[in-house]
Amino acid sequence: MKRLSAHLFFRSRSGRTAWLAIAYLAVFTALLAAVSHYYLLPATAAARDASEPERQRLAAVSMLLMAVVLVVLLIGLLLIWRIARGGRRRRGLRPGSATSYIDAWAESARRMPTPPPEPGDEP
Repeated sequence: MKRLSAHLFFRSRSGRTAWLAIAYLAVFTALLAAVSHYYLLPATAAARDASEPERQRLAAVSMLLMAVVLVVLLIGLLLIWRIARGGRRRRGLRPGSATSYIDAWAESARRMPTPPPEPGDEP
């Protein structure tokens, strides 16, 4: 069972997806540590002695920073999974097959039932 689960984890070509996910998590950890060290810890120390408007300003800047960091991480995650999927071809699409174009008016005329002849019409 152990061998099968390892085979399923590294199923893609040379485990490229797994390495990209590990790299993403490493970058996420480094970014989180940098933001905590350079901004969050000094901001909490400054918030202790700040007045109410200064605390609100710190909270607003902290929320903006968190939103920017989360957007960057989401874009990074999407890029990693898209790049990992980019090398594979989709099934069913062949480069040599031509697209068949159907004339919509001819198709609708073919599907339209012919009305019965009226009594006064000539054949």
